[in-house]
This record gives sequence, C-alpha cells and structure tokens, in this order.
Amino acid sequence: MSGTSNDGARGNTSSSPNTSSGVNTGGGRNPWTVPPAGPFLVVGFNPTLQTTMVFETLQVGEVNRAVETWYDVAGKGLNVARVLSQLGEEAVHLTHLGGPERERFLAMCERDGIDVTDVPGGSAIRTCTTVVDRQNATATELIEPASAVTATVEQALVDRFCTLLERCNTVVLAGSLAPGYTEDLPARLTSMARRAGLHVFADYRGVPLQKTLQNPPGERPNILKINLVEFAATFFFGGAKGLAEHTRDEEVLRTAQTHMRAVREMGIVPIVTRGREPALYLGEDGGLLESPPLEITAVNAIGSGDSFAAGLLHELAAGGTLDIALERAHAVAAMNASNIHPGSIRPHRGGTDRPE
Repeated sequence: MSGTSNDGARGNTSSSPNTSSGVNTGGGRNPWTVPPAGPFLVVGFNPTLQTTMVFETLQVGEVNRAVETWYDVAGKGLNVARVLSQLGEEAVHLTHLGGPERERFLAMCERDGIDVTDVPGGSAIRTCTTVVDRQNATATELIEPASAVTATVEQALVDRFCTLLERCNTVVLAGSLAPGYTEDLPARLTSMARRAGLHVFADYRGVPLQKTLQNPPGERPNILKINLVEFAATFFFGGAKGLAEHTRDEEVLRTAQTHMRAVREMGIVPIVTRGREPALYLGEDGGLLESPPLEITAVNAIGSGDSFAAGLLHELAAGGTLDIALERAHAVAAMNASNIHPGSIRPHRGGTDRPE
C-alpha cells in the first residue's frame, strides 16, 4: 500500500475568477473571504463500528487467523470530527444512533475524545471490516449495508442541527445517507447553515449532491471535496463502472475539468481527490491544477479521504491559501494511512482492543 506522487500539471483553458457567495476561487487564495473560525459542526448520516483485522498474508478460500484485531468508531463524518479534534480544533459530531451497540459506540467516542450529539432511536449501527494483508501490502474494505432509520429520526436530526448552529461557525456534511433519510436532507441543511451565516463544506455524492447544487445562490456549499469516482458518477459517467479514482486518462480529466468549472460558476470551490494520484483543483484562470500526495508506505489507508478533509479545513481555518491547505491535507492523510486505526492521526494505542 504505497502512495505515489508526480508533478502537478496546469491546464491551458481560462475563465474569470468567481467570487460570488463570499468565495475566492483561486488556488493562491483562501477560498473563504472570511476564513472559518470557532467550532465545527460535522454531520454524519451513516455511523459505523469498524473492525480492522490484520493478517500476515491472506489466502482466499482458506481459514485465516488474524494476528491483530482492532475496534474503532467510524463513518465519514465521525472520522472528520475525530481528526479535526486531534488537530486541536473544536468539533462536535451530529449523527443518529440506535440498537444494542449505541452505548458501546458512545463509550468508544469518549475514549477517542470525540464530542458526539446523537439523535436516539435510529437504526442499529452497522459494522464494517477492514482486512489488512501485510505481505501483499493491501487493505480490503467489507461494507455492511446500513439499516433504515425510523420515520421520526430525520426531523429530530434537523431540530438538533438548528440548535447546534448557534454555537458553531462551519458545517461539514459528509458521507452517504442511511436508508430512510430523504435525498434532499443535505440540501436543506446546507440552506439552513448558509442562511445563518455559516460556512459549509460538502463531501457527499449522487442525487443528494445534485439537489444541493440546485439551491439558490448563497445557499450552496462553499467547498465541495469529492473523489474522482464519485464526482464522475454524479456528473458525467453515471455509475462510473470501471473507472479507477487514480486514473490518468486525459479524456476523463478534461471532462472532470469542464464539470469542475461549472461547479465553480455556482460559487463553489471544487476539490477532486484521486487516491494515490494528485488531487485536482482549479487555478484562477480555470486551468486544471494538481496537488501531489506524499509518497509513503501505507499501513491502513481507510479514512485517508476524511483525514484529508480535516487537514484542509484546519489549514483554511488558520487563514492558509488553498495551495498550502492542500499540502497540509495530504500530510494529514499520510499520517492517517501510516496508522492502523482508520480516520485517526494518533499513533498506535499499544494493545489490541477488545469490544466491551
């Protein structure tokens, strides 16, 4: 599991910088005319218990005995909140929790120093499993389908969200929606936050993202961070079958640039990540720029995209330019990938965790 980097490439197309909706769009600027400050409200719609099993070598079709097993709380929103807190930011995570594992989930959040506000009575928490093969340097993710939330959960989450807006400055909406949530929920939360004068950072895909972009000007996210496969599936390749996020296909990159420019015309700064390949963003002239990741040997890359988001927000909150914030984001993602625990930049805890 090694990351690679290459030189950034500049596009030769041009467009005028867009500063609508309080957004500076050039790479040499901070994307917000007024940088975010104060607490982050990070909303996750699919909480997860994560089991990481480590094998010296994995043999498919055979009995395999793990040499280590680790248990963590996860999910895109929670990972972002955890890494933000590890970077010294104040962050509160809002999600739904239910089922027999709720108390264990909250105890593990307390262990990790995550400030969680949950809406009780939701669906049971899913468990996802990462299988790490040391010999082949791979990490394979097995994702359990999420259970549907109950009918009352969405309104309860919206009510709690409105209350938390009063003590936060930046909202992060991250991850897929559990079944039972309406597809326009992120769009509505974005509108509420922007109307309240808050910054919004979006990291989700598909119909919920398309609905969010249909919001009126001034009620859209400030920044969209998304990986290439999800960006393509949302905007130009449908299911994006067969498309790898680390592709270097020039036609794919040109098409991505066209759609990134369209997103920027809406007053949103688009950042498209590509795993071990450089992240894509736009220069002031609309040219396609690349921000290369660090070259490392990964231990467990799960949660690196969420760590990237946290590192980016941390640097932007300090007033850094987008160029510098992207470098910081890659550094934080590399710290996560060097750690066995997903969505965390703290070192190994020193012993195999067991569920309580």
